[in-house]
Amino acid sequence: MQIASGTIVGGKVVVDGLSLPPQQEAELLDALEEADREEGISAEELFTRLRRFG
Repeated sequence: MQIASGTIVGGKVVVDGLSLPPQQEAELLDALEEADREEGISAEELFTRLRRFG
C-alpha cells in the first residue's frame, strides 16, 4: 500500500508527485464513491464509543 496526497480537479484525481495509471485512478475513484455512500457516526458517538476502551 502506498499513501499519497492529492486533490480532485475537474473530476480528475491529481496526486502530488505521482502519476496513476487509469486502472489505479478508477480504483481510487470507486473507493471515494464507496466512502461517500457509507453511513457514518457523529463525533459525539465516536467519542462515546472510544471512552468504553479507557
